[in-house]
Amino acid sequence: MSENVPDNHDAPAVPDPDTRGAAENSQSERSNMTDVPLNNGSIRPPRYEYLDEECHDKFPDVVNLNVGGVHFTTLLTTLRSQKDSMLAGMFSGRHKIQKDEDGRYFIDRDGALFTYILAWLRAEQMPPRGAARRLYSEAQHYGLLTLMAALQNVQPVASDVVKAQFVSKVPNYKELLEQIIMVGRERAKLDMRRQSRVLVTFHYLNDGPQVKMHMICELARHDVGFLNLPQTLDVTNLLSSIEFDLVKERGFNVSATLLDTCKGIGYICGYKYDLTFTWW
Repeated sequence: MSENVPDNHDAPAVPDPDTRGAAENSQSERSNMTDVPLNNGSIRPPRYEYLDEECHDKFPDVVNLNVGGVHFTTLLTTLRSQKDSMLAGMFSGRHKIQKDEDGRYFIDRDGALFTYILAWLRAEQMPPRGAARRLYSEAQHYGLLTLMAALQNVQPVASDVVKAQFVSKVPNYKELLEQIIMVGRERAKLDMRRQSRVLVTFHYLNDGPQVKMHMICELARHDVGFLNLPQTLDVTNLLSSIEFDLVKERGFNVSATLLDTCKGIGYICGYKYDLTFTWW
């Protein structure tokens, strides 16, 4: 997992690049990338801030790394190749980096995934599709916007991005998903049964008094309520998202059954579903 480059610890130190100018020159390139919501709700990894402080460290042309216990050897120019990234900032000479007992620069991250990070920095080589999702998170950490943009065109990252955009329109989606799991689990323990039911309601955003009256009458009893949903959000898609997260992502055995629909005059203001967990 290292380049065939001879060790050269006595190589002269490389001068600090003009980081501010490089960041300005790359501004137009970054503006072409789409801001995409991530799973954690953030938009983009924060840019690495170059500090106006004395240089702490100078680096050789050939750098020996220890990333989470996995050893790498690469060129300093490779680590600095993405000028607005966290890696370029780390190895700019303005920041102190810890070393291991053998003098390798230590980065406390996943060493196996760093193999793909280096492959991208060296030749823009894409990872195996099975590693795309985990690598996307690492690319976010290192601030590698070009790698993130490339991975957004690969499954399952592409689906994650589209789904994250949908979920961002649902108020408190993640918290309510955890609440569904908690209610289903605790009810199964209390009733000592292999199945447990969770009543979930979906309320559309509408301030009309007639709608509120229907919601109180028809959907008052529930365990978990998704409130203030935009009218443009289809409940079938929302239910599919919940089932995807519970079944495919979490591994639960869950089925959903429509119990009731709250209707006004010419509109629907809410739905009630029975989500049934089967535990064994």
